[in-house]
Amino acid sequence: MQQHPPDQIQHQVAKNDLIGKLSEILDKDAILYRDEELKPYECDGLSAYQQVPWLVVLPNTTGQVQQILRLCPDPGVH
Repeated sequence: MQQHPPDQIQHQVAKNDLIGKLSEILDKDAILYRDEELKPYECDGLSAYQQVPWLVVLPNTTGQVQQILRLCPDPGVH
């Protein structure tokens, strides 16, 4: 069985917690977190700097955006 470093485990727990909170705000298909879903978002017009995001959210309303931004001060959300 493969051992994962504590930081990696904490990172995954924080990510799962955030996805759970976002699921209360958004439809499941508006939260992208799988590697194949995130790849298109690794850069903008400046492709020299690429980094795959932790996750991507696709809100539909101003209210959803406000609720999502309220989560940002939570630990693990950058």
